[in-house]
Amino acid sequence: MKKHLLFLATLLAGCTVLSGQAITLSDELQWADAPTTFFDGKASVDYWPFEGAVAGSAIPGLPYVVRRFRVDGPGKLQVEVVKANYASFDWENPPEGVSGNLEFETSISRQREGYYGKLAFAPIVQRGGRYERLTGFTLRVRRLPGGQ
Repeated sequence: MKKHLLFLATLLAGCTVLSGQAITLSDELQWADAPTTFFDGKASVDYWPFEGAVAGSAIPGLPYVVRRFRVDGPGKLQVEVVKANYASFDWENPPEGVSGNLEFETSISRQREGYYGKLAFAPIVQRGGRYERLTGFTLRVRRLPGGQ
């Protein structure tokens, strides 16, 4: 009986590990040479785009990295920064609300073809009164099992 319980516990632990397999996302961001300036209703804001940038509505003027990928099932996504390369830059008209850290928005949705994870984040941070933009990154994303 103890052997059966040990086998069952090992099997369940293995299933949890397999369902939590990591997906590695890496990219090098190609930033524009100059920003686009627009008026957000209150003030002029510089929008610094990069190739593949998505404009966010939460903070106008802040570009987002958005990635979509297949996952095994429902649950939550956990993101770990493996590598992050930054470069300082001058931002004359930044929007309000730029964070000092990368803040990840994650979700899992069910489509006809299966489950898909979505990851979004703004690759610009404010540290010590200056702005830094992400030039390259490697992220490890794990799906944590759970209902949806």
